[in-house]
Amino acid sequence: MRSMPKPRWPFLQKQTTRHGATVWYVRKGKGRRTRIKEKFGTLEFEEAYYAAVAGKMSASVPVESESLTWLVDRYKEASEWTRLSSATQSQRGNIYKVMLKSAGKEPFAAITEEVIIDSRDWPAPMG
Repeated sequence: MRSMPKPRWPFLQKQTTRHGATVWYVRKGKGRRTRIKEKFGTLEFEEAYYAAVAGKMSASVPVESESLTWLVDRYKEASEWTRLSSATQSQRGNIYKVMLKSAGKEPFAAITEEVIIDSRDWPAPMG
């Protein structure tokens, strides 16, 4: 007797890339997809799945509260972000990605106008 396949978890979508790799996403309704990067069937995958369904950052990427990364994540959950066009979201997302790569773990309260001006003018002009 053949066994019945297990039902897939709610909101979980499987996709095969053009390179033949299988990737998993969580998507509620017509909202944004959240990619699950952990290996399917592992405890880490399950934790990331539940975090994505809850709308939180993936459990595999710890983020300190009050860091710059934390602040940008909160902004992306706000209605101001969702009202932006997808082109604007993409453009700003790329800017944030570069910024967070170098300063994402910094506490956002430590970022003052002086720090921003110094960063903007770096490297200092030669002369």
